[in-house]
Formats: sequence, C-alpha cells, structure tokens
Amino acid sequence: MRPLVDGRATHFSFASPYRPRDPGYAREYATYDRVDTVHLHAWQHDRPAPASILLAHGWCVGNRRLHEIEFSISTLYRDLGLDVYLYVQPFHSLRKPTTARFSGELFPSTDLVRTNEAFIQTVQDVRAAITAILRHRPAPLGMMGSSLGGYTSALVASIDPRLSFVVPIMAPASFAHLFWDHGEGDSFRRQAEALGMTRERFHSSWALHSPSRTSPRCRGSAGSSSPPAATPSSPRPTPTCCGTTGSARAASASPAATSCSSAAATTSASSPASSPTSASSPGRAEPPQAARGREAWRVLGSERRGAR
Repeated sequence: MRPLVDGRATHFSFASPYRPRDPGYAREYATYDRVDTVHLHAWQHDRPAPASILLAHGWCVGNRRLHEIEFSISTLYRDLGLDVYLYVQPFHSLRKPTTARFSGELFPSTDLVRTNEAFIQTVQDVRAAITAILRHRPAPLGMMGSSLGGYTSALVASIDPRLSFVVPIMAPASFAHLFWDHGEGDSFRRQAEALGMTRERFHSSWALHSPSRTSPRCRGSAGSSSPPAATPSSPRPTPTCCGTTGSARAASASPAATSCSSAAATTSASSPASSPTSASSPGRAEPPQAARGREAWRVLGSERRGAR
C-alpha cells in the first residue's frame, strides 16, 4: 500500500472464481501457474468518492505503471475524484504463466477453446471484482478499457446490469470479422479454408463472447434501477459453447453448450445465471466439414505453438 493525497494505492489479489467448462481444457489449465490468481490495482479515497471506475488493459500489456500513464489515472483519481481500479487480464503481466514467452502470448490466440474459456474466466473475474468494489463503496461504477480491454468492457456491460456506464476505447467490435473477414490472404485463413473451416462456422465459434451480438445491460445512469429492456430489433443470441466448433476439443467432449452470459455468470460473486442455452441440437448429426474445421484449428494452434 502506498499513501496518496486523500487516499491510498493498493494491490489486491484473490483466487479466481473460474472453473473450466471443457474437460480437455481443464487438464491444460491445471498446468498454467499464476493464471488462477486475480490481481486488482486500486487507487481509493479515504472519503467516499462520487463514483468508481474499473479499467481493463489491452493485449500484451498489464504493467501498472504503463497504464497509470495510458489512462491518466492521476486525472481520474485527483481531478475527477473517482476511485480507480485496474484489472489484470488472464495470461497477462502478473498472470502470465512461466511457460509463456511474453504477456498475452496465450490469450487471445488461434486456440479457440482456450480463448473462449479465457473470456469466460475474464467475465467471472471482473464480476467478482465488481461485487467487491460495490461492497466497499456502493457508488455508481463504470468500466473503461482500450483495445482488448475495450472489448472486455463491452462484453461485461452486455452481461452485468450493475455497471452504470461503459467506455470502450479502440475496441474490436468482433474478433470473427477482424480475423476472418479482414484476413483475406492470411496464411492461417488459407490453411483453415483448405481443411474445411467456413466463415459461418468461424463466426459461430467466436460468437460466444461477442458483445456486438447482445444489448448492453449497464444502467446508463445512476438513477436507473434496472437495465434497459431489449428491443425487438436486437434479440439476445444463443451462441455456441467454447468447445462446439473450431477445435479438436469439441462439444462432443464438453458439457452442454452454454451462452457466455450464463457460463460467465456462474460464480458466487455474482447473481445467479440464467438457464443455459444452445445454438445447436445435441442429437443432430455433425456434418463432415465440422470435424475438418475443428482439425483445421487444432493444426493451426499446434503449428503456432511449434513456431515459438
């Protein structure tokens, strides 16, 4: 803890409430050190602040001093009078496994199962942090992030109604559009297509955590007691589960498919989750290209790991 003018800077850590959904990934996750501990940097006032803000950093970073400059935390804390919190993403900075070469190497990545599972972990971690922040000081709370952190902020805002506002900065609207629709000519996309991956299945695989497919649930104002109702033009989707497509660790070896909102909400630190939903029928025969598509991303993931 460091003393600040009218407050203190603190580094909090706690065990992640996340548990892997996919049995195959659970075995892999158990080999990673440091990822299961949540780190939260805090700049808190001694006297009640009018509001709090939770920050999420981008890909390959996570160093506190860097983000003090990036987000101008001194301005947020001193000039605006906010309590400020910085969340460290899984597989980044203090949560980087010792087997990874650099912060963020393993998330996000071409390994769709690990990436989707890590987004579930991110949401569960952030919701646990939201619970702790509001318990400490029940003032309006918002979230802001840049790049991957902006995507994370939008994702959490599409799930958790306790946020009063959200500020995504330079956030990708869709990883599927970014990697596939704007990846023409990329060697990984050519290999994936040659092995049977299609645009439809690729988008379905990434739909689990896409905030652009859902309506924001943040309150929008401190005086609002409930999230805005969904409009007929923007129905909530039923995306596929982390292991349904795009990997050798597929739905056939996974628990029942669930949406990110219900999977990520399954934590004691947040409200009860809604009933799981699925975008496909378990009894439906899988087309040959589905297995080939999963094999494509298994090969791509193993080739990228072999190129380290």
